[in-house]
Amino acid sequence: SIPIAWADDPLKRAESDSERDTQIMSFAMGDAVGQYVRDRVCLGLACADADFVGMTEESNNPFLNAEWDGVLGLGQSISDAAEFNVFGVLAANATPRLHRPVFSVFLGQQIEDGAEITFGDYHESRMSSELTWVNVSQEGYWQFQFAAFLVDG
Repeated sequence: SIPIAWADDPLKRAESDSERDTQIMSFAMGDAVGQYVRDRVCLGLACADADFVGMTEESNNPFLNAEWDGVLGLGQSISDAAEFNVFGVLAANATPRLHRPVFSVFLGQQIEDGAEITFGDYHESRMSSELTWVNVSQEGYWQFQFAAFLVDG
């Protein structure tokens, strides 16, 4: 990986560890501290050079007993710079290209139905109706407005 000096200048390589931005992030019930780096990031076969925060310290909760070793943020525009939006970088620059610049989430109706996240496409077999696109109601977050919704009929 390539150490990055400052979040507001993500293309500048850090010359020393003492002259680097440090990021403190809250996650779940804990905190993590890290520094900015650039490295090759792959989701499946799609790869691109992207910037992210490499963790240097983590709180015991929730990280100590976690079965995973990282967190991939999927916020739209809340990154420090466009280079830090890992999915945005992959959607624009991945080799091979993503089929579509989208990701989709499937949540089963029951816990035993499982769940999945798909990058670069969506699975029509997981859909119970046609896909409906809506605009987000607040830039940077995956939220939308609705006037009413109907459950079970």
